Amino acid sequence: GRSAIMALESAQKAGVPRPLMMGTGEPLGWVLIQSVEQQHKSLAPLGYGMEIDVTIEIVRCGTPAGLAQVILGLFQ
Repeated sequence: GRSAIMALESAQKAGVPRPLMMGTGEPLGWVLIQSVEQQHKSLAPLGYGMEIDVTIEIVRCGTPAGLAQVILGLFQ
């Protein structure tokens, strides 16, 4: 929902590498989020999208130097 999209936008603005994983839990490495775009469809009466298409542009990056710091930051 909206909170997940806001978390992606925050990660993009922070410019901090994030781990990328498949739905099976298989790690795919570290990425930087370049952009987050959303399109709301089927609006609810209050204007919120009941269906939201999200497009995320990412680039691969190396393992961050302060890995412990990054991992702790995922829980903020």
